[in-house]
Amino acid sequence: LNRSVMSLINKIAPDNLQTIVNRLAMIELDTAEELQQVIATVFKKALDEPHYVETYADMMTALRTRYPEFPAAVEGDPPSSFTR
Repeated sequence: LNRSVMSLINKIAPDNLQTIVNRLAMIELDTAEELQQVIATVFKKALDEPHYVETYADMMTALRTRYPEFPAAVEGDPPSSFTR
């Protein structure tokens, strides 16, 4: 999973943002842990490349509605999603 995500975000630029978002959205996530791994990978890459921070922010905004929401691990907690 990490290799697939890194392969795509290593190619990111403002002019191919939508293509990268579409390809990232096609990666099937089966657990909340996988979702968290994708988020952490993108976040770390954004911190490492401050000149593309706006592009990464736009990517995160576009992806937040494209990934599934997972039920909370503990009853009463909010579900895990791209925005939580």
